[in-house]
Amino acid sequence: TSSGIGIPIVSSEKTEYLLGGAGNIASNLISFSKQVYCFGNIAPDYFGSKMISMMKDQRIQYINKDSKNKRTGIRRRIYIESEQVLRLDYDCKEQLDVKKLKAFLKKTTVLHVLIQHQLNGFVPFLCF
Repeated sequence: TSSGIGIPIVSSEKTEYLLGGAGNIASNLISFSKQVYCFGNIAPDYFGSKMISMMKDQRIQYINKDSKNKRTGIRRRIYIESEQVLRLDYDCKEQLDVKKLKAFLKKTTVLHVLIQHQLNGFVPFLCF
């Protein structure tokens, strides 16, 4: 614990990055489909770059790269001996740009649409 105030200190041994929410679903869908598109708000910050890189690695195409969001919504989980003891939420407050989504849908042949809009999630996404 921290000296004097009794607050626990957790020493970080490793950091792991995973796509959550609809990003995770998109990761699963790519094995069944030639194309998976994600439409959402990802900020031009470290976590946004990390997410876009992870999606590229999995052949998931990301739409709406020019989001004006200042911060990518993330969930940080703290584990002690494989047990989650704390979750820190960094939320994205920006609404999805419905006009951009409609324009994308008009010019794209989409067979399946999965919509997950979760303002308090890892990141708000619409996945195709």
